[in-house]
Amino acid sequence: MSPVIFDLRIPKAADSPALRWTLSVLADFLGIAWRIREHSGTELAIEREGMQLLLRGNLQGLAQMMPPSSLTLLPWPTRLTRPHGADANVPVLFGEPKCSFPEAGRCELAVDVIRTAFFMLSRVEELAPTPRDRHGRFPGWASAAARLGVLQRPVVDEQVALLRALMDALWPNSLPSSSCGGVDVSCDVDEPYERWIRSPAYLAKGLAGALLRRGSPAVAMRRLRNALASRRADYRHDPNWTFDWYMDQCERAELQARFFFIARQGGRDVDAAYDLREPRMLGLLRRICERGHLIGLHGSYGSYRSAEALSEERRTLESACELAGVPREIVDNRQHFLQWTVNESVPCLEQAGFKTDSSGGFSDAPGFRFGTSRPFQMWSWHSMRPSKLTQRPLIVMETTLLAQGERSISEQLVDQILTLRTTATQHGGSFGFLWHNSNLSSAAERQAFVRCIS
Repeated sequence: MSPVIFDLRIPKAADSPALRWTLSVLADFLGIAWRIREHSGTELAIEREGMQLLLRGNLQGLAQMMPPSSLTLLPWPTRLTRPHGADANVPVLFGEPKCSFPEAGRCELAVDVIRTAFFMLSRVEELAPTPRDRHGRFPGWASAAARLGVLQRPVVDEQVALLRALMDALWPNSLPSSSCGGVDVSCDVDEPYERWIRSPAYLAKGLAGALLRRGSPAVAMRRLRNALASRRADYRHDPNWTFDWYMDQCERAELQARFFFIARQGGRDVDAAYDLREPRMLGLLRRICERGHLIGLHGSYGSYRSAEALSEERRTLESACELAGVPREIVDNRQHFLQWTVNESVPCLEQAGFKTDSSGGFSDAPGFRFGTSRPFQMWSWHSMRPSKLTQRPLIVMETTLLAQGERSISEQLVDQILTLRTTATQHGGSFGFLWHNSNLSSAAERQAFVRCIS
């Protein structure tokens, strides 16, 4: 079914690729299409059947905009039906918290939806020379959303919900209905098995660490038992080898999981200690595909700014899949350690042949880095045009929450994840949820994972 077309009048003086891209993404979120017409005025207006929704705001200089210095709230207009689960107040980053119906068939919205969408979706604030962490990442605490207290609210989705309600009031039954979204569960395969069993040298290091640093003969014995059993293809003693159980739970919840594999080995702690060509790993690739789950690349540490490295790793993973008897074109990526920069990573991934990226979350804080939980076509700061790459936002990974407190699963942690899930899905987006296979060794961890995806 073709989307409903609305006329959109935009000021000729403000027309730009950045504005057109923002309008295109908003149309996708609304499930409609625009018929854009330029005019000599200063206003942007949505029109159809003689009625008008006027969107006030500053359309100039989107690509040079500064972060908002404060936040205001717009109480949900009383004459509109508030979507189920929506907050009573809409966060306003740009513009004014005003909405009025000055006459029949006409509405004026002073919330600058366009500027908010471009600011959040393009990540323009990450171009500034703000502090980076030791892995070169833009930290969540430095974001405007965190400083304004709305990082755990999808501000773009909330403003789109307001826009949808206003359009429904003017043009009843014209927009497709908005339904709840689902769960996009994924696993970064950093440590498919204990690295201590990789070689005699690794095993010696692991045993020494268990005895000398941890003072635990029991852990040393378990590691030795795992090493010996794994040589006989018996993986029951490996706390990291949880993939069949992982897929079992996803299938019970009717979810298709994404498994991201590192294709480049290295000797540092941040590098992969496994080879995709190992019989054990080839068997895993085969089993994932045969069970109907998905495989993507986990771009190696440091590859986020190298199209050449990403291309080589993509080919390596594709070769491994072919060797496993399940040929696949690898088009989805998530960067190891969530290393990602707004101006370098997008063109590199695009040049390397990827179609989607799932790196869009903060490593130090859960929430909505892009202000949305919906997949969307990204903006390329490298070429100043829409990118061919689609972003699948990552809302939370379990290690972020575990790192914020004691390394144990608690009811509070699970409740926080479930709250984020509800917030994401009630706006029709996908709850991007990452849980590593190596954090499922205890009963508490497994119970928490099941609760979060069920």
